[in-house]
Amino acid sequence: MATSQPSGHVSCETLPYAFHATDDTGKIVAVNDIWLEILGYERSEVVGEQCSSFLVGADNRVQSLTETVQSEGLVTDTELLFRHTDGHSVVGSVAGQYAAETERIHWQFTRQQTSNGETSLRNLKAAVDHAGHAIYITERDGTITYVNPEFEEITGFSAENVIGTTPEILQSGTYDEEFYSALWETILAGEPWHHEMINETKAGEKLILDQTISPIKAADGTIEGFVAVNKDVTARKAHENELAWTNTVLSSLLEGLPIGVLVEDANRDILTVNEAFCTLFGIEAPPEALIGSDCAEAAQQSKDLFVDPEQFISRNDELLEQAEPVVDEMLALKDGRTFMRSYIPYPLPSGQGNMWLYRDITRQKTYEHRIEQQRDDLETLNHVLRHDIRNDLQVIMSYIEILINAFDGDETKQDYLNRILVSCSHAIELTEISRSVADVMVQEANDHYPVSVDQTLEQEVNSVQAAYPESAITYERQTTQSFVCADEMLGSVFRNILKNALQHNDTDTPTVDVSVDETTEHVTVKIIDNGPGVPDSCKEEIFGKGEKGLDSVGSGIGLYLVHRLVSSYDGQVWVEDNTPRGARFCIELPKLVPDQS
Repeated sequence: MATSQPSGHVSCETLPYAFHATDDTGKIVAVNDIWLEILGYERSEVVGEQCSSFLVGADNRVQSLTETVQSEGLVTDTELLFRHTDGHSVVGSVAGQYAAETERIHWQFTRQQTSNGETSLRNLKAAVDHAGHAIYITERDGTITYVNPEFEEITGFSAENVIGTTPEILQSGTYDEEFYSALWETILAGEPWHHEMINETKAGEKLILDQTISPIKAADGTIEGFVAVNKDVTARKAHENELAWTNTVLSSLLEGLPIGVLVEDANRDILTVNEAFCTLFGIEAPPEALIGSDCAEAAQQSKDLFVDPEQFISRNDELLEQAEPVVDEMLALKDGRTFMRSYIPYPLPSGQGNMWLYRDITRQKTYEHRIEQQRDDLETLNHVLRHDIRNDLQVIMSYIEILINAFDGDETKQDYLNRILVSCSHAIELTEISRSVADVMVQEANDHYPVSVDQTLEQEVNSVQAAYPESAITYERQTTQSFVCADEMLGSVFRNILKNALQHNDTDTPTVDVSVDETTEHVTVKIIDNGPGVPDSCKEEIFGKGEKGLDSVGSGIGLYLVHRLVSSYDGQVWVEDNTPRGARFCIELPKLVPDQS
């Protein structure tokens, strides 16, 4: 079949054959009345649409034909299977020619018929032989007369297996007789049938086909047979099922989260939102009612909840423009609440999606404020202990020492004054310990740094020995220094245990041996005394564990302070029996390697 190209001044309506023209994308830009009459469409339904949308299973073939015309300038006598507007199939012989002046392809279409007016089965087979979908052709009674290569590929049945049989060979047992009765009633009435069919391959595997069965009609409208076009959607359905399962799991997770979650697509339409989000923003509608809503519009409606409404909107726009994750951004609301927000962009095939996470941290902020106030109060107490009370006690002690000297020879009065002097000394010591406790309670967790165990021990041993000259403290400093991660309060740990060992000693000459052991991971300081020891029932209570107060069981807040400090250094402290008598206090701390030191 030859083709003639209409010139620029000749209307395609004057052509004696069906004609349509496509641009370089395959979109129909012109069509004549003969073409519309053969296929039954209105012009408005055709112009602007892809040519392949009016063909049966020929997407790849149309692209191949277009490329051939563009490269060689012409194709002739090519059979394609067109889809009539009522659903039945029409075989057409197509020729195409490239029009360089308009950069269009002009297509001539002739309906194929036999000499007696019946549709040519030979031409129909030629039209679908290279289609991209599995296609089979049957007689009016359903007997299969032809299958294309794609059918053989996806079903596993060869043409020899199925020609002469019926489509029952593909049935999986999913559908009942009523279903198939409706199918036959539809196609025998000349109407197309479309359904997603669950069939089986030759190997017995499930095969899901998007199937369209169309009548093959003669020129007089008589139904001669049927053509079934089957698109394999098995993989797609498996993916959809997996996606549906994933969405169900994600939806359950979203609903269980204590934070508000909103996810939007590239157009800023809401994809999903959970109940917690609606509660936070006072939205009475259920989450599913918000799906598809414009997120930008929703933000405008909610902006007045915030202390600075315009800042809320402008910050949203800024985050969307930057498209970088932002975590834990605080937002103040007019009702006194505080939200913590995180923004996470994520890629979508159509552009950038966005996830917004909101949580109400009002109680947390209130708690933090209360903690901060307590820290301030402790700082004030620390100042009072450090300066006012300590200074007053030292003044009292000075006056008492003067009085003791003034009552020289009066043993009774001097005894009373000495008792007062001892009590003042204990009170000053208590202020030192209380001050240390306050320091521990207000210190930050990241205030630790490398501290020399040996140097700290030596300083405290010398200090305590000077305060208790009647005692004997031995400590042989190591030749190499051991470092741990601590702070200036490490000295309080050693000082309190040393004083405890001396103050509760019942011998005439209290003795204390101090040693340091090292492993690759730990430094262990051992302080051993010759006192009465610690009963088993008090070995844990002596540190005030579980009570943590000034009235805790044990020697007082000194050893409680020891436990608190050692725990803050990620270490351990415990007491053991010493042989033949006394107690052995062990302080184990993580060792810093040289690079860390």
